[in-house]
Amino acid sequence: MSVSGRAPRLLLAGCAVFFGLCALFVSRIALREDIAAMLPDEGRVAADFDLLRLAPFSRRLVVTVSHPGGDPAVASAILADALRAEGVFAGVLDGPGGGLGPDFWNRLLDAAPSLLDEEDLRLLDQRLTPERVGAELDRGRALLLGPAGPALKGALARDPLGIRELVLPKLSALAPLGRARIESGSFLSPDGKHALLLVSTDMPGTEALGAERVMAAWRSALKSLPEGAQAMLVGGHVHTEANARAIKRDLRVILPASAALLALIFLFFLRTPRSAYVFLIPVCAVCAAGAATAAVTGGVSGIVLGFGAVLLGISVDFGLHVFFALRHAAQTGGDAVLALRKTARPVIFGALTSGAAFAALGAAGIPGIRQLALLSMLGLGVSLLLALFVLPRCLGLSAGLFPRRERSPKPAVRPSAGCSTTLLIVTWLAVLAAGLWAGTRIRLDSDPRSLGYLPATLREDEENTRRIWGGMREAALIFAHGDTPDLALDANRVVWEQLRREHLAGNAASIAPVLPGPQAQTRNAARWKDFWETRAARTLSLVESEGRKRGFSAAAFAPFAAYLEREPVLAAAPIPENMSALFMTENASSALVATFVPDTPELAQVFTPETEAGLSARLVSGSRFRAELEHALGSDAKRFTAFSLILVVLLTAVLLRRASRTALALLPAGAGVTAVLLAAQAAGQPLHLFHLAAFPLIMGLSADYGIFMVCGRDADTTETTRRAVFVSGLTTLAGFGVLILARHPALHALGLTVFSGIAVAMLTAVFLLPGLERP
Repeated sequence: MSVSGRAPRLLLAGCAVFFGLCALFVSRIALREDIAAMLPDEGRVAADFDLLRLAPFSRRLVVTVSHPGGDPAVASAILADALRAEGVFAGVLDGPGGGLGPDFWNRLLDAAPSLLDEEDLRLLDQRLTPERVGAELDRGRALLLGPAGPALKGALARDPLGIRELVLPKLSALAPLGRARIESGSFLSPDGKHALLLVSTDMPGTEALGAERVMAAWRSALKSLPEGAQAMLVGGHVHTEANARAIKRDLRVILPASAALLALIFLFFLRTPRSAYVFLIPVCAVCAAGAATAAVTGGVSGIVLGFGAVLLGISVDFGLHVFFALRHAAQTGGDAVLALRKTARPVIFGALTSGAAFAALGAAGIPGIRQLALLSMLGLGVSLLLALFVLPRCLGLSAGLFPRRERSPKPAVRPSAGCSTTLLIVTWLAVLAAGLWAGTRIRLDSDPRSLGYLPATLREDEENTRRIWGGMREAALIFAHGDTPDLALDANRVVWEQLRREHLAGNAASIAPVLPGPQAQTRNAARWKDFWETRAARTLSLVESEGRKRGFSAAAFAPFAAYLEREPVLAAAPIPENMSALFMTENASSALVATFVPDTPELAQVFTPETEAGLSARLVSGSRFRAELEHALGSDAKRFTAFSLILVVLLTAVLLRRASRTALALLPAGAGVTAVLLAAQAAGQPLHLFHLAAFPLIMGLSADYGIFMVCGRDADTTETTRRAVFVSGLTTLAGFGVLILARHPALHALGLTVFSGIAVAMLTAVFLLPGLERP
């Protein structure tokens, strides 16, 4: 059959159009960089991550402004105005706004009936003596004679007893800003050298396109800073943009590098222009698989698309085996059709074992891993079809395709029958023992941050932010929830009382003391009314009497009398709305109120799942999240590794039908996995998600090498098969090896892990298996 026929030409033309459209589609895919794709999408981990995304500081950017030789508060105000003008930022909080202006004391006093609890009223009762009233009036008169006197005159007339000072300490619970202090309406560091801005945006911090827009607006606003002023930004958007830039850079490097290495391997080992058809198989497979994956899942993660470089090296294997089989038939005068048929069986089973490994990843509870599995299975399926049905037509099945060479037959490498079984058993036991020893000593890295790219400059900014403002971003969060904001505030008050009972409220930050919810406010208002029913007349008389002694007129405290007669009403928080927004948020199903608490073991012991259910609250902490994630990843890894092992062993056994031959074919897989475990153990390196995902890949791909070597011996084509396995192993190593060049930790880890495993597996298949085969 010649490639010059009409049917092959039409077939090639149709393939070219189809894969060209796929390539065009892939080139226009918007990459997704959402870290959620790399975390379980069900169970407590997923629920906690959803809450973390709603946490105040996960939705806000923290800006630290400094101005050596200048005023950081002035520089921060200029930057705040520039950020507001960009139109990307929903809110910029540079201080409490008018929270400490002249009417601040009035707001505190208005909130007192709803906020003062039983203990507060006991302290107020102690102030209702002639001595204490006189002292308060003396202090008030001194304030009136000071610079702020005119502004405070009305507040003092309404509150000669200093009731507002019983409310004021409750504001200390509003401490999510860590070490920040309020001065001249700005948030300043304790040493006064830095000013703080909290910037919010409606664009999610986990999506690349939104993060790029936010960062572009940030860089534009930075130009407004006065000369000598500096600002550093910390937040989820910064991480996302850094990761997106790293992945795009990696894709620009690894995909061309992988293709170039494949081309070099083809030029060196295949040495015929028509080997270009073999080279095009992985290119077409990656384009088709990428397009199909994007169409099915609605988008492709940049990390998953980076796996396309690996798929280039894997999907070429089938074409290589077909190429070498047809070349061997042509050079030895054999029947090309018969050679293709003999090659088809191990090629199909090789595809099935590799596909089984990727299918096992499809059982993972992590969307990104499932997407990787889909991309890989589609790519393998396309490459198998191209290798068996298109490539032979492109190469031609006639003997004239490859020049015939007369070769003297080489003696096969066959050891004596007496030692091969013993060697096989001893070798397998050694491999299993080494793998089990290393596997039981490996640590899991469950920190999601290890999956992301963190530039040195960003790491330094985060450390400096933590040093200046404290660990406000690392605190644990207790989310009280309810169907309405009022119900959520009621639940939050119960949480706060629980923290106080357990002596965990000392360093906590909560809005509960200044906005306790309708139930608590109603109880407080009732107690306030009862309190003054028996004390109002006597207190007013006492204030009037002590006031006359100090020169106040009889009507000076008429506003205080009106204040006591006023019916208590439920109050809003005596703080600006932009401050209360640091604690209050909502999701699709409920309103949420957050409490910031130091992440300690004692907190986790108190807020168990059972306690949370009774409080209508949920604790989300970094330590608990990492522990839950480690458990979830461990369970996931055990599940898809076991699934992969079972499928690969069953498929290999069905193909080879004898236990000894099956064990022989699986030896490269065992050696490859063991090599990775031993290398990780020797380096003291913990394994994270993408290390674990690599094990099924190593098992499936390595089993292919064993299957081809055993089937090659059966077909008396051991030397040709060894060459094909060696070259296909090199192409796979080229695909995984270039990932080592990646900056992104996930891609780098995947490349390093699989490269070492596949290298050992290939060498085992090519050099060790022939010596273990029985004659």
